[in-house]
Amino acid sequence: MRQLELLESQAAQFIGTDLYFDDEVERIRKCRRYVTGEQMRRFLLDFIRTQCPKSRLEENKGEELARLYPDESLRYLLSQHNEASAISKYFSPSSRGIDITFDLK
Repeated sequence: MRQLELLESQAAQFIGTDLYFDDEVERIRKCRRYVTGEQMRRFLLDFIRTQCPKSRLEENKGEELARLYPDESLRYLLSQHNEASAISKYFSPSSRGIDITFDLK
């Protein structure tokens, strides 16, 4: 009973938080303040350069797809996260890389 009373007393706070996030998401959408494909591309290139320098990203001008060839350190980082384990098979040492895109469409 005590836990129920505590939850009820905090419910207004949670509702206020939900409204805050709803307002924040709407503001971001209206101001178009979200991560662009080009920003993700630059982030990945910087990450590769600083954390996985033997990985490489091959891009052809005018083409939507690029190909990522991970090094051992990137494969190791991916294997450490459960969410990434599903894609880690694409990064096996024998793989020929994986196609990626930064196109938001």
